[in-house]
Amino acid sequence: MEPDNLLNYISDSNLKGIAKKVLTGNRLSKEEGIFLFEYPEIFEVGLLADFVRKKKVGSFAFYGNNLNINHTNICEMHCPICAFSKNENECGSYTMTLEEIFNKIKKYKHTGIEEIHIVGGVNKNITLKYLEDMFSGIKEINRDFHIQALTAVEYDYITQKEGYNLNTVFKRLKKAGLGSIPGGGAEIFNREVRKIITPNKISGERWLKVIKVAHREGIKTNATMLYGHIESYAHRIEHMIALRTLQDKTGGFQAFVPLTFHPWNTNLQDKVKEKTPLYDTLKVIAVSRLMLDNFDHIKALWMYMGKECIELALHFGADDMGSTSIEEQIVKSAGGQSNNLLTDRDFKNLISRAKRIPMRVTSNYRETGDGRRET
Repeated sequence: MEPDNLLNYISDSNLKGIAKKVLTGNRLSKEEGIFLFEYPEIFEVGLLADFVRKKKVGSFAFYGNNLNINHTNICEMHCPICAFSKNENECGSYTMTLEEIFNKIKKYKHTGIEEIHIVGGVNKNITLKYLEDMFSGIKEINRDFHIQALTAVEYDYITQKEGYNLNTVFKRLKKAGLGSIPGGGAEIFNREVRKIITPNKISGERWLKVIKVAHREGIKTNATMLYGHIESYAHRIEHMIALRTLQDKTGGFQAFVPLTFHPWNTNLQDKVKEKTPLYDTLKVIAVSRLMLDNFDHIKALWMYMGKECIELALHFGADDMGSTSIEEQIVKSAGGQSNNLLTDRDFKNLISRAKRIPMRVTSNYRETGDGRRET
């Protein structure tokens, strides 16, 4: 669709003014971002976001084939938003040995997995040496595996516990095989919100600092935002602007990953009774595409949204559906849909039905499988 034709579909004069800024490459302000969330005609916002998506990535939609390793559920953070973590001596707590991790990877190696995604709890028994041995051992199983591992919170904890600076930690783990960082633990950067949902986690400012150092060490990351709990539209936009500002400085973010809060089995389920509606999720995807003008990819994870919503997301600014996520446990613990595995064929069918071209990639958007991106 040509820009002039796009404007014909927008009825509101304020939204038309925002659209003109977007179409001419001008950056949106905090106030304009809040307006987009408050604007009632979601399809007009979605149409604009979809136009920007097409300019960024063309007709491609991305997905991956990975195995999740949640190596420990023991965590010292005790976040009210989390349904996954356990205390060290609590029934059901665990820490996987390296042998258990390697055996699990070997078990699924025949399925064609191309990436190992590793996230766990903040556990005092997890050492830098354990992580180095894990990453190097994974590379011994298959040197082509892409390893995307740990959150900024976990990296910060290692530095505090073992006395290393961030640069040293990232250098050592990159040498061992670390390929990228998934970007979890960002939640919402606002201090007052964090006091309620993650009172013991690092601050938003510290999260940004850890990620900035990772980028300086040549490690690409994603960036997440947890929404649908107690945050306001302003908090969401401030979060996006903080990420946009860091991206201006480092260029190290690969994708923005909005995460729907699943309240079940968490300590916030009395305050947040239901998962945020699809309408709000589509708004988050569309607004993030418009606000984050320096991000190439917006990732809509099927295990957070549900398979039935993914096709819609691809028309509201998203270009990445996530991955197979074999054996994912964290979202599952809070009532997510990671039990219902999507196969390579499922991804291709879903993407094709949305009139997009399927492209299987790793988290650094290296093409894999039988597809090749057109130029």
